[in-house]
Amino acid sequence: MKNMALSVLKIKQSMDIRRQQAGVWAALVVLLASSLAPAQTSSVSQQSRQPSPTKEAANTGGASAAAPSTGFVDTTISCFFRTGNRDCVEFQGPFGKVSEGARLNYKDGDAQPVSPGGTLFIRGGTYIEPILLNKKMEIRANDGTARIIGLLSLREFDLVADTVDDNGLPLNPKWGAQRNNPGALPDPLHCPSGRSGLEHDPGSSSCTNQFTYLNGGRFSACGPHVNWFGATYEGIVFWDSHDSEDDDYNLCFRTRNNAGYTTAHDRPRCDFDHIKCEFDAAETIDHFNTPWWSMFKTAVDESDDRARQMINGRFAIMTGLVSLDCHHDCWSELHPVWALAMNVQPSINDDLWAFFVHNWGNGGNCIFDLDQEFIDFPNNTYTFRLPWKDGATDVTFTSQTWHPYQTQNPPPSVRKVPGVGVFVTFTLDAPRDDGSMWDGELHLKWSGPN
Repeated sequence: MKNMALSVLKIKQSMDIRRQQAGVWAALVVLLASSLAPAQTSSVSQQSRQPSPTKEAANTGGASAAAPSTGFVDTTISCFFRTGNRDCVEFQGPFGKVSEGARLNYKDGDAQPVSPGGTLFIRGGTYIEPILLNKKMEIRANDGTARIIGLLSLREFDLVADTVDDNGLPLNPKWGAQRNNPGALPDPLHCPSGRSGLEHDPGSSSCTNQFTYLNGGRFSACGPHVNWFGATYEGIVFWDSHDSEDDDYNLCFRTRNNAGYTTAHDRPRCDFDHIKCEFDAAETIDHFNTPWWSMFKTAVDESDDRARQMINGRFAIMTGLVSLDCHHDCWSELHPVWALAMNVQPSINDDLWAFFVHNWGNGGNCIFDLDQEFIDFPNNTYTFRLPWKDGATDVTFTSQTWHPYQTQNPPPSVRKVPGVGVFVTFTLDAPRDDGSMWDGELHLKWSGPN
């Protein structure tokens, strides 16, 4: 790629990414694994020097921007005075790492990532961070030549995936420690002290090459969440609890091949390794109005046992902000959960799935209720791929019920691809506080000789 701008489309041609046939632009996981050798470097040619965008100009990104935005990466000035983190840097644009400007999710009040179709200008130099490109955008060297190289080794808390889902999000990503040593789990105690007084900071530069950010503790007894980016996991869901303090619904999620676990676990009710998943009832289920969700809310209000009877052991697909809850022991969480599909009634003749999707949500009472976490799904749409049942030759959509919240968008579309899956696509408005959302249920009838 010498003598040309490093565009996403050019990288796209060299990557073999599963699930491109879904009709959406597939994300790229660039430099996400150690299999990229140093010889496989990509260069960004020197562009005519342009003035660095102001912070005001660079903050115009996001789904609601009128035009594609620009951002600028400059990692040359210390920012210890600003954050208390000796690993971080002050920057113009306002991004300190390439991955910070290229991500899809952002925290309310912080700089929004470069919007789809925008341009991220980076300072000349060498970049070894795993970069996740979830959208069409261009990366250009603004000063000299920038080289993007493959990592020689993954750090313990680099979060990497083999493939992406139909929204361009990492699918079932694992930590670097799990990649380097299959069967191992990363240990937060291996990480040095870092931001916000953390005795062990998994987001420090010695533990991850990736961009992370903190949600600070609201009370003295609360430590922060260390946040990575949005990702999708598949696995088996179990009920944990309805938290009376922050009104969160808490789920335990057993992922495939222990993807995303650390050595720390929240074990009050789920006595097995898992990722804890949380979403605020006041932001979600209190607004739902479809039959299954209404029954589930009643069951939760009655007892934890009733809630367990309705969902325990069911297959689920979940998208949320991957974080480590370090006001406990730095266990893995999806918090908030932005999208959830559960196969709540597995059956051949009446296969029932329950859904909800939104692109906003808070990270819990302990870290400030006002800290909304947003995600810019491509084109403000989100697609679930429900697995095709083994032996089935066809499926009929016997019944579907959808309930919108704060949106005038049309109901979700449902389509089948025999042997591949059932695709359910939701359209949302641009992310904002108390924004748009869907809940619903879909009944399927499968047919075939087996």
